[in-house]
Amino acid sequence: MQLSNSMYFGTIIIDSCKEKIFQKPRVTTWFQLVTIAHCAIHFKIDSGAEADTIPWDTLEKIGKPQRMRPVDLNVISYGGYTWKPLGQIDLDTTIGRMTLRINSLVVKSGCSPLMCLDTAINFNLVQRILVGSSIETCGDVHKSPISRGVG
Repeated sequence: MQLSNSMYFGTIIIDSCKEKIFQKPRVTTWFQLVTIAHCAIHFKIDSGAEADTIPWDTLEKIGKPQRMRPVDLNVISYGGYTWKPLGQIDLDTTIGRMTLRINSLVVKSGCSPLMCLDTAINFNLVQRILVGSSIETCGDVHKSPISRGVG
């Protein structure tokens, strides 16, 4: 199997108000408050994303841009828009009493920080469960993972 140098994202929201990520988000979206470097930041949980992202201006506000490393891949949004991240960074991210070191892609300013499905699962925010499908091949029932919120 050939691996590509592209990451896929379900949703990228561009917002002209850069301060919004530090404010309470709309209740109609699925956000999680996390702490990075003693800063509370609202991350949008994106179950279609393959990687976590953090905007450059957020990284500057928490004082971590000096730790950014180069990255050799492209980001592709759900709508097909492609761009190159500015870099990547490992951030100690805390939710409640759990802290994980999360590798995030650094993207241009003006969008919401995104938490991918794998990170949300690692923080126990969602669970994967196997559900039997009705598709049968050679008598075997295929099971496919789906995710559901747990809180």
